[in-house]
Amino acid sequence: MPVREAIYILLAEGLVEHIPNRGFFVKKIDRNFFEDYYFVRIIFEQRAVSHICKTLEDTKPLLQLQELERTAYECYDLKRLSQCTDFLQSYERQHCGSPRLADYLKQLTTMSPRRISQTSEDQRKFVDSSFDYHQNLIQAMLDRDCEKTSCLISQHLELSKQYYFSIREQLHLDD
Repeated sequence: MPVREAIYILLAEGLVEHIPNRGFFVKKIDRNFFEDYYFVRIIFEQRAVSHICKTLEDTKPLLQLQELERTAYECYDLKRLSQCTDFLQSYERQHCGSPRLADYLKQLTTMSPRRISQTSEDQRKFVDSSFDYHQNLIQAMLDRDCEKTSCLISQHLELSKQYYFSIREQLHLDD
């Protein structure tokens, strides 16, 4: 894709702004953008995991993921834990029941701010919480408990949002 075409796509998506006689500039992404981002992501992921609960047949991939994540957590292997998160998100997309929803989820998770690091103590708390949520979420899907699954994904993404905002504050990104 030519650069000019890419810039116009980014402009149409609101990620770049054009200042006449100066050029194109990346827009500052403010707090409201991420409030909206998490709001939409919660709705879409609740829909995805609810569908999985209702239609789950082959439990083997989820059981394997649960064990892989448990092993990675015991070693506190952040790279493997991140891979488990990626696999869980991919599983949601593949089994959400709608190609359009899968595309939206892919776009949302691609722009996820979860890979931003913070202090080791705060990061450890977030990793611990994420591990617990993932394990409980997987178990709720295996139990086909749609209400619990929906509640867990919402709580987990709210936690992610708070973690991200605490990083923004530490880095003074909202000043």
